[in-house]
Amino acid sequence: MAKRTVDELDGKRKREEARDEARRELDAVMAKFAAAELACSEPGSAPAALLDRRLREVALESARRGLGAACGKDDTAPGTCPDCGGRTRLSRRGKAAVETVAGTVRVEMARRACRECGRSWRPRERLLDIEGSMTPAARRLASVAGSEACHERADELARELAGLNLGAKRIERTTRAVGADLEALPERKSLKAGRVLCCALDGTGVPARPSETVGRAGKDGERAATREAKVGALWVSERDGAGRPRTVPGSVVLFAAVESAAETPGGESEFERRLLRELAAAGWAPEDVGFAVGDGAGRVRRLFDDWFPKSERVVDYYHAAEHLWAAARARHGPGDLAAAWAKKLCGMLKAGRVDDVLAELRQRGAGLPECERVAAHIAERRDRMRYDDHLRRGLPIGSGRVEAACKTVVGRRMKCAGMRWTVAGANPVLWLRCARLGGWFDDYWNDRLAA
Repeated sequence: MAKRTVDELDGKRKREEARDEARRELDAVMAKFAAAELACSEPGSAPAALLDRRLREVALESARRGLGAACGKDDTAPGTCPDCGGRTRLSRRGKAAVETVAGTVRVEMARRACRECGRSWRPRERLLDIEGSMTPAARRLASVAGSEACHERADELARELAGLNLGAKRIERTTRAVGADLEALPERKSLKAGRVLCCALDGTGVPARPSETVGRAGKDGERAATREAKVGALWVSERDGAGRPRTVPGSVVLFAAVESAAETPGGESEFERRLLRELAAAGWAPEDVGFAVGDGAGRVRRLFDDWFPKSERVVDYYHAAEHLWAAARARHGPGDLAAAWAKKLCGMLKAGRVDDVLAELRQRGAGLPECERVAAHIAERRDRMRYDDHLRRGLPIGSGRVEAACKTVVGRRMKCAGMRWTVAGANPVLWLRCARLGGWFDDYWNDRLAA
């Protein structure tokens, strides 16, 4: 790192001293204002109950005036056109309303036009990273609100909690734009080195608009009412002191999108391409995946076989246990007998006694379609159910990481009452939630600030 000169260090020290002095002056003014509010209150009233709100309003108003004064006059140099490199001219100068976290601020901005190609733009918008008449901090606030609640509710929250009147449409546009930027990032946070790189995949339905389900059949044979969001998780696993599998802190990467996992002639599916991009963005390759777990669905199994042939491919134990419980209820009905048999079958399965589980199902469930179905399901996937071996080696046997992501990333935001999504509207929100829950949302804003 380059060493700073004495003049640079002295300049930095003077700037910090000036900043501290300005803070002390501001604190004194706010304290004086608070005392005046208390002195002017009516006898018997409770001014302290409203004092903090009044102080907040005054502080925000002072912040808006300070921002406006700090921006000052737009003295942007002429420069050249960013598209064609041609000469530019001043088109007009005026004040524009910009949304900040302190509220709306009027900022002077000059608009320049290219003499060659005719393109016009505001150079100061690029300098301050203003998009959609919003500062980066305001866009961040709007995108967070839009990722947590419907846009109308997000607007109410922004108005009540931050005092910003952004409007539902602006929050929707900002959420989509930030989500699209996050999806397009060439690099995500890098997974930390550890014992084994794990991958888990699953899917969950998202209520969709009728225009998004044309030609798609639902489970009951009628027209589908949902589109499936494919969800994936990458993480590094290691063994703890007791030999149990443990996720390396900070190593989880989540990704999700409403897209097809069906095979296409001569190429990968949309979801396969996304999985490969996420691996590359995290600094890994398909051959680095040492453990792949899914629910045993055909498409997930084929994807694992195609891209992770050298990995430990496992059927999620808890999905397998659900099938055994269904077989037990089909044999004994709801009650203690079914619970006892299901627990016995699950214990045998976890202990690696797959042959004994199949024998029990075929003997005690003979003639029952549900028991025969479960027996066929386990027999077809028995080579991926070596749970005793996985536990002994400190490997996970469940896909709880991606199951939780289906609820936290998709369910809590996408499946609220009355919601109907388009693919174009759902995917940016999913990416925003993946970034926030996966821990690389801050990296995106820090990178923009550094740029």
